[in-house]
Amino acid sequence: MAGGLDRLYPAGHEQLFERIEQSGGLLLSELPPGSAPTRWRFLQRNRILAALSGATVVVEAGHRSGSLNVAAQAHSLGRPVGAVPGPVTSPASAGCHRLIQEGVASLVVDAQDVTDLLDASAGFSGDRTFTYSPTRRFSRTDTGLRL
Repeated sequence: MAGGLDRLYPAGHEQLFERIEQSGGLLLSELPPGSAPTRWRFLQRNRILAALSGATVVVEAGHRSGSLNVAAQAHSLGRPVGAVPGPVTSPASAGCHRLIQEGVASLVVDAQDVTDLLDASAGFSGDRTFTYSPTRRFSRTDTGLRL
């Protein structure tokens, strides 16, 4: 969580949080009770999400999506990253297309692709670097992508 466990966010998801707890799931925060969720705490929390996951799949992320930060954290840890982009003309898909174009993420089209990401023998190679940049934008005239 991006705040203390007594400051669940968003508050409208209270029933979801209860179902997670009742089903044996875990709500985790490194912050003490009373800590409010803030923008930078969401980014700080992303390293934990990346570390706890065997693979990260980003779905329709815009060019400033916080999901790209999770993907960068996962990639830096050597975890495989997948992306489910939408149409190439959609701004809501720019981040996923960038991850795929940069070779950081594999294209995910079905559940088997996710299973393959989790299979270490599938040949994932974490030898490329990727840094999250909320200001990085694509340009049709750009000849090379720089991060």
